[in-house]
Amino acid sequence: MSILEALLNRAPDVDRAVEAEQGKAAVGIGAQWMATETPLSQLLGNSPRAKAVKAVTVWRSNIWVRAAERAISTRLSTVDWWLEDDEGQKVDDESPEGQQAVRDLFAMPYRPLPDDPVTATPRTFRELSSITSRHMGIIGYATWYLSQTEALAGTPAEIIYVHPGRMTPATNKQGGLIGWVMDAGTDNPVPFERDEIVLFALEPPDEGFLSTGLVESALAKVEMSRLSDRHANYVLASGGRMPGIYRPTANNTIPDDTFHAMVSDLRSVTEMPDAAKRSLVLKGPVEFQPTSATADALKLIDLANMSRDDILGLWGVPKTQLGMDVPAGLNSGETKGKDEAALWEGAIGPRLNVIRETSDLIILNRYAELPGVGKLRLVTDNPTFDDAMPAYDMAQKAVAQPLTVAERRSIIGLQPFGDSRDEEVWLPVNIVPAQDALTPEPFDPFGKARVNPRQLSAMRSALGKFLKEQGERIGRKMEAKQAAVKRKPNDTSPWWNDKVEAEALEKALR
Repeated sequence: MSILEALLNRAPDVDRAVEAEQGKAAVGIGAQWMATETPLSQLLGNSPRAKAVKAVTVWRSNIWVRAAERAISTRLSTVDWWLEDDEGQKVDDESPEGQQAVRDLFAMPYRPLPDDPVTATPRTFRELSSITSRHMGIIGYATWYLSQTEALAGTPAEIIYVHPGRMTPATNKQGGLIGWVMDAGTDNPVPFERDEIVLFALEPPDEGFLSTGLVESALAKVEMSRLSDRHANYVLASGGRMPGIYRPTANNTIPDDTFHAMVSDLRSVTEMPDAAKRSLVLKGPVEFQPTSATADALKLIDLANMSRDDILGLWGVPKTQLGMDVPAGLNSGETKGKDEAALWEGAIGPRLNVIRETSDLIILNRYAELPGVGKLRLVTDNPTFDDAMPAYDMAQKAVAQPLTVAERRSIIGLQPFGDSRDEEVWLPVNIVPAQDALTPEPFDPFGKARVNPRQLSAMRSALGKFLKEQGERIGRKMEAKQAAVKRKPNDTSPWWNDKVEAEALEKALR
């Protein structure tokens, strides 16, 4: 079997691990499901491959783990990306052919020939980045295989994604990494050179070369969610019947023949799938004592909500980013904006940085010395979330301080006007010097310190003309509305409009 065929086929040991785990869940001792189900923590052994397989199983089955990963990986894979050279020029169709070839490699990392079978291997960078991000979250790391590498520089012809659960690091006696083995411990192990595998780790590992995924830290919460759902489904499937103890009341006994008949009837009724539709008729007083806790007693709703919130908190995904209805006040729009920023900066951004930095360091650096290519780097168009509200709040709090216009603009990050306005000092009109509080200066509506005599003469002329036109206009209105004026002499609405007259006066003065 070739390396490519081995990559595109499911690993036998992965299949057997999944089947073995499914077999454990299908058999067991005891009538209650709690006795037959194996806890997740026991299914996760010390083998990295077993942990990876189980982490993927948890991702498929737990609604909140899948929702969190979907919110992160879907947004991450839709970010625009491009390649730039060392001068900051974007690689496009006008760039050298060598640079275009590298761009095309990232755009379509896996390109099977027309006669080759099409597999589930990611064929575009969007798909490749999505599954890389997902496995980095749930497993802790992801792996790319650089196929058909060139002998001198090690540049690949294709980039093929390998399920990280199939990869095992190969080390020497001193613990140094010397290569990788795919499907180790099976009948068909495949060795790789160290430079053929690119490892993307969400966080640096505490020991060894493989970091721990988020699923391993959330197992208790995942288990709680799973058991809560199973208990609710079990109760619903039984029609709401609860197991318990039937016994005669105090100082009463049940004859043997009646007792055996009652036991048979009770079992046949309560163990039926439609037990809720069946009634029990007992001869004589009998007490019933439940032997299982109700949903209210177990506080299943509170436990389920706590499990959900803890899982989403570990993944760094606010509930609003899952489309959930979250109670909010009048400022809910601002809160949702902050939640989106938290998702990008706390969950998506770190994964995107790992993909970009690792691609630059391990893959693109190999092209630096090739003629016609040179140094390239991967660039992503990450959204920015600049919250300017704190700066404006600071400016509002400083409104009573004697600051120049230039100083106030610098608080909110704006450049000065570049003219005489920058040196002006403005204060609220209700604040005056203490020594002038009792004898304030007369208010000058025209600002004589700023208006020259020629401007003042023009303003007086315009004001006189306005008052004359206003008088004529009002006189015509009063004549036209003479009957209404006589009927209601105190009503000025027929001949006066505050807004219209104020706008006309302002226009004349300007």
